[in-house]
Amino acid sequence: MFLGQINAQALHVQYKGSGPALNALISGEIDMLFDNYATAISFANSDQVKALALTSADTGSLNTTLPTLAVSGMPKFESLTWIGMLAPAGTPAATVAWINAEVAAVLSDRTLVARLTEMGLSPRRTTPETFGAFLRQQTSKVQQLVRENGIALE
Repeated sequence: MFLGQINAQALHVQYKGSGPALNALISGEIDMLFDNYATAISFANSDQVKALALTSADTGSLNTTLPTLAVSGMPKFESLTWIGMLAPAGTPAATVAWINAEVAAVLSDRTLVARLTEMGLSPRRTTPETFGAFLRQQTSKVQQLVRENGIALE
């Protein structure tokens, strides 16, 4: 997505997680890395790597001076790392509503939200309907990216 928007090419190097990828960046084995904020920020804060921008549309609740790519000249760019709760298809609506209410209650705890934010996460309460719409939008976005770039499973 990034390379397409800046009309550039790069070799994609796969790593088994953020740790090995960040080590490769620090050692100069690779020149750039897209990683999630929560994992990479401690490396940036210790000056082992240079954080350039966030890939989200906004900074959310993060306490950061990093700009987003959107405000850095790529207004159509947004790539998110997210964590969500899913249940099997056919889970009774009452069960889904109960789980959602419990998660919302947990995310009402200001101490917990503050701690998650300190860790580089941006917790947000949502509804099953809103989260479902988000998942459909993200899936569509990735499918379009795969089609446009002729990406095939290996």
